[in-house]
Amino acid sequence: MIYAKNITVSQRKALEEYEAMTGFEPTHQEALDSGEMSFMEVWSANEAFIFSIYATVQNICVDN
Repeated sequence: MIYAKNITVSQRKALEEYEAMTGFEPTHQEALDSGEMSFMEVWSANEAFIFSIYATVQNICVDN
């Protein structure tokens, strides 16, 4: 759910697409609204989260 209020239409669309594609609600929306983080910091943090999941999945060893 996108509940951040202090974002542009294009930023909202980007977060909505992120959520639809990943299945994860974007983090740090409160920090974005409070001014503690910029949109790019929030975007980078969410991107890093997805990359960390990807790296973890790559390291799963499945015996065939």
